[in-house]
Amino acid sequence: MKLSKIKPAGGTLPDRGRGALSLTARAALTLLVMALPAIIVCALTYLAGFDPFRAVPLWLDDETHWYLQYAAMSKYGHPLGYFGYAGTHAAVGTFSSWGMYPATLTGTLARVFGWNLHAFVVYNFVYLALAALIFILLTKPSLRSMVMLALSNCMMYMAFCYCIVAMNEIARYSVAIVLAGVMYRLLAKPQVPRWRLVLRCTVVPLLLVWATCFYLLLALFIPVYIFLMLREPVRRLPLAAGSLLRGAAAAVVTVPAVHFLRALNARTCAPYRPPVQGSAVSFALPSARAKLTMSAFDLLGNAKDLDPITLLTNGESGAEHALMLWFCVLVFVSLGVFLWRTVRSYKRGDQTTAELNLLCAFLLAGCVGGMILEYNTTTWTFVRNCSTGVCCVMLLAALAPKGEAHGWRTMAVIGLAGVVTFLNVFTTVFATAARFPAQSIEDSWEQTRQELADVIVLDEDAQDPWSNTVVLYHADTSVYYMLPYGVGVNGYVKDAINKNARYVILGQDYEDDAVREADAQTLLDGGHQVIYENDQFTVYENQARTYG
Repeated sequence: MKLSKIKPAGGTLPDRGRGALSLTARAALTLLVMALPAIIVCALTYLAGFDPFRAVPLWLDDETHWYLQYAAMSKYGHPLGYFGYAGTHAAVGTFSSWGMYPATLTGTLARVFGWNLHAFVVYNFVYLALAALIFILLTKPSLRSMVMLALSNCMMYMAFCYCIVAMNEIARYSVAIVLAGVMYRLLAKPQVPRWRLVLRCTVVPLLLVWATCFYLLLALFIPVYIFLMLREPVRRLPLAAGSLLRGAAAAVVTVPAVHFLRALNARTCAPYRPPVQGSAVSFALPSARAKLTMSAFDLLGNAKDLDPITLLTNGESGAEHALMLWFCVLVFVSLGVFLWRTVRSYKRGDQTTAELNLLCAFLLAGCVGGMILEYNTTTWTFVRNCSTGVCCVMLLAALAPKGEAHGWRTMAVIGLAGVVTFLNVFTTVFATAARFPAQSIEDSWEQTRQELADVIVLDEDAQDPWSNTVVLYHADTSVYYMLPYGVGVNGYVKDAINKNARYVILGQDYEDDAVREADAQTLLDGGHQVIYENDQFTVYENQARTYG
């Protein structure tokens, strides 16, 4: 059984008329699939009384650090200062604890199109639209499959819950969708002209390498790719000698490139450091080098705390707990269905369909297993990352031939995904208006940013990243939005780091007056001087150290 393909538009005049109608319908459906995430998000937010294009970074650490990194890329073309995570700082490089690839992707768009508090919303919609377009061009779905793709794209948890968030989740999800399309194309058309074969042995491995550096879980596409490159030698043993060269070339390009580029990424990221005594940081994660050298033994060690009951009950009470349960049902039931379809198709001798279902099962199981082994079962991290596998599987399942795509099963998966999506939207995205501030508040932030730009001097050519770093010390979240574009930030830190950073911002309203006065005196005793003050915070400059 062949996978869905576009029929040629040649033939008689009536055939060409039908072909033109089909082409028009296909173009309209393509635009619909590309635009649906933006349409749904805008509809939901406007109905809730919010403007999606005025969302601001809300979550501490991740989201606000991403926002500031993009601002730096927009203004200077590269990050300045240290963008630490939860108070950590970089021993090498200035691309934060996530490395250079995520910051470079959206940072490049910010560099070209500019950056402000709301720019990431537009960029997220662009990523989703481009990913959908590339997926359609690679897979060439039938009109029926296009309708299923549109339905699936309406129910993407990741697309809706992170479109108005200043993080790289949407970009990572979009890369995964593109890779899913590449895998499908390799499966649907194993025999190609020589020039396309060269591309498969060089360009595709490099794409996989880049994606792996961008998001470690996307490395699970690599064994799928190798398997597909070796599929023909397994099917046709007489041709094994020549066909094995494809798999060998793919492995030779992929494996060394993965090692080299991941090492390069590690050299530009911030290794985690143990928390200082009394710090608000209550955890320490492996360094970049430790991640690169993580062995199978280390991964199995992470599994020792795995508790299936925790996986189902680790969510918050009420709606969030119900949402977690829905997601687990969706993931594990879908995995079982794809494994069952794989076995059934192999028994019937339909190897192509069996491999499509096996591909879906592998990607879904890989995301689930990878998250359990790397992060255990923390609720929203698990849901957020495993949903990438769910999205890939839903889109691939929509491409199945008509005889294999049982309507009620497909609609059941889409329905469960819809529950996950819309429950989360209304329980987390719209639960607070803090992400959609009034225009007067934004105007106040912008005015303060202009004032701070006169006192916080950034030096693009400075060799010492600390000269462009601001430490936020008991400061309000909104201070992030007021800092000059390009500044590097460390948050939630104690006195030990203050002797390195050039600027320190101390909040005006925390603890009690005695504690605040003691902290202020510590800064003054360490050589800091007040250079700016308002009713929210005070800015100190370290004048006891030379920067450059």
